[in-house]
Amino acid sequence: MTEPTPHQPDKPNQASPGHHVTEAQLSLSSPTDSDSPLCAICQSGMGGTDTATLALACGHVFHAGCLHQWCHYAKDVCPLCRQSIDLNVAFGPDVRCWRVQNIAVPTRCSPESIRLGLRPTGWVNVQLQVLPPPGITIRAIRYVFHPAFSLNTLSIDTAPFDLVVKLCSSSVTVVIDITCDNDEKFALVHTLEKEMCTRNFFEPLYNGAPDPSKPIDPLTYFSQLLSVYRRAPDYYSKEMQPPARFQRRRQPRGGRSGSGLMRFLGGLFGADQL
Repeated sequence: MTEPTPHQPDKPNQASPGHHVTEAQLSLSSPTDSDSPLCAICQSGMGGTDTATLALACGHVFHAGCLHQWCHYAKDVCPLCRQSIDLNVAFGPDVRCWRVQNIAVPTRCSPESIRLGLRPTGWVNVQLQVLPPPGITIRAIRYVFHPAFSLNTLSIDTAPFDLVVKLCSSSVTVVIDITCDNDEKFALVHTLEKEMCTRNFFEPLYNGAPDPSKPIDPLTYFSQLLSVYRRAPDYYSKEMQPPARFQRRRQPRGGRSGSGLMRFLGGLFGADQL
């Protein structure tokens, strides 16, 4: 993998229900004017009729979009009273909560990569583990990589569906295109982090994209970045041969059950790295 140099999207100056904000931009403020209630997450008013609001079991009300983002960052308590939120039911019976565990362990750049001019320090092995909602079974996952990577896509049709990539830069995204046993599909956008974290996604309300409730086309999601990384317009439509170490993913493999962390440690220097 070449060293990712991610595209940095414009960030809004202030969080609002229509903005896609980062974890660091989420803040809290207690409403002070009962005649003009505020969303305690974005600190904007909730008096308009054009923005949906959502009440938690504890009775506190927030902009629905703000609460989706709050819970996306694995915050499973009310922003005001800290009462626990059951993410599997909080947003309604038709909303399913998917989780992506991001496990990161520091590593070194390979001698070959150093000879190619990549920086020797600051690298981590990042493993992604996709956890489905209750009652849902994953049939296959297709990872669509940011154009900074040396591979465009990787399809895995045999469990476990974990993936390990070697990462240097932060804020690099990957599209995770999931096919379930019932043939339903859900595509989400995950930002690779150089830390241990969990990110939640709420089908069909929040998929991690800038417009989080709009379904995404995995193969066109990065189309605006192709020229930046000198990729051909048909880059994602071409079939690229995955490295030999990935080809074993198509065959059932024993000894890879157990906790995600144990699978990560077992495959850290093995067949699952990109």
